[in-house]
Amino acid sequence: MLTDATNADVPRFHGTYFTATADATPLESWIAARLDLLATEEARRGWSRPLTFTNWVTTDPLGHPAEPLSTEDEVSVDALHVRPTESWPAGSFASYHVYPYYPDFLSLGAESHAGYLQRLHDYHAAGGQATMITEFGVPSSYGIEHTGPLGRDQGALSEGQAGHIDAAMLSEMKGAGMAGGVLFEWADEWFKRAWNTEPIELPVDRRRLWRNPLTAEEYYGVISTDPAPGRLKPIGHGIQAAVDPAALTLEVPTAARSFTIGVDARPGGGGGLPGTRHLGRADDVAVSVAGHQARVLQAGFWEPTGALWAASDGIPPALPWQPARMLISHPVRRPDSGQRIPARTWTLGPLAVTRHAGVAIVRLPWMLLGFADPSSHAIFEIRNGSVSLAHVSGVRIDVVLHGRRLLSTHTIRWPGWNSVRFTERRKASWPFLVRAFHRASP
Repeated sequence: MLTDATNADVPRFHGTYFTATADATPLESWIAARLDLLATEEARRGWSRPLTFTNWVTTDPLGHPAEPLSTEDEVSVDALHVRPTESWPAGSFASYHVYPYYPDFLSLGAESHAGYLQRLHDYHAAGGQATMITEFGVPSSYGIEHTGPLGRDQGALSEGQAGHIDAAMLSEMKGAGMAGGVLFEWADEWFKRAWNTEPIELPVDRRRLWRNPLTAEEYYGVISTDPAPGRLKPIGHGIQAAVDPAALTLEVPTAARSFTIGVDARPGGGGGLPGTRHLGRADDVAVSVAGHQARVLQAGFWEPTGALWAASDGIPPALPWQPARMLISHPVRRPDSGQRIPARTWTLGPLAVTRHAGVAIVRLPWMLLGFADPSSHAIFEIRNGSVSLAHVSGVRIDVVLHGRRLLSTHTIRWPGWNSVRFTERRKASWPFLVRAFHRASP
């Protein structure tokens, strides 16, 4: 809006290969000039190929009366206002990034993903223009950012679930008559950030040095970039521990179906591990193992979701021992119905526990333990909604059997790191996508 207001008197652009229509805004006119420059360089090489610029749902030319955030629907950028001339025979097309869980009118189900695609296609087709979805996908992460209709969430999905959803969305693109779809993305990226973990992933310039399963943005790839596993080291009583850029791994030699792991990473404590006779008073994380699953509880005095957002968003305050949760939406009001939708949180699911030969193995993501950056031993501290860092030398581990017997107490320390090693593998989503792209081919 500011760009258009500032340049309201600038004449519309008319180039050799691209031109702005009479209806074009100053921004659209500027885009026409950029495409003309690109076409000029291509023409010098003897090429004419279809060109486009990337657009997004929030700046599409359609109206969305159910969108609760007014700023998400107040500006339009219309590819029909940027047209090729006869000197550019390859033409142009409309390009959009479309995800099923954002902006809010999609995540609230006010319009279906398939319905939106059809409406978008029909708008541009009426002007003689093809439309392509140049980004779509869902991440196969443990953590989550937003929820979407039909379980098409931004995270909290297995690799197989993500592949199934991606395949379904590609089918909907073909059904809507889209020119094609480009899946985001090839390989996972550790440096990416998410709105609900970014405030406590510090320092920012070290984010790429560790993998955070709670940050959904890191997990869109069909190729997983897995950190090289750490070397297991005995820490006493037969327990072994390993550190890698994604997790603290513990191997506990017990055939007991249920036991509790207490973790002490910060000053203060939870007042004794839940379900015990006041054991582990210094611990601030409790990992309750039952069979092949483990649930993480965080001491209420540091639990990040409540500490960051409870006061402003009306989130229930943390319990003395709070199941690990994430904020997935701030409170909003739908303008079409007046419905007020409160802030929502997501309780994180159980972690997998591997068992063999009388040994239980559990991997604990660093952020669940309160770390802002394990590579530099930094933990986050939140006071009055502000985040600061403190540094620790390691973590102390308690293992409690049957809620009454302290099996062991040990401290785990590790050297910091400034570089990482990783391996690549095809995710379980791969076969779903191979079949989907075959079906979508002309």
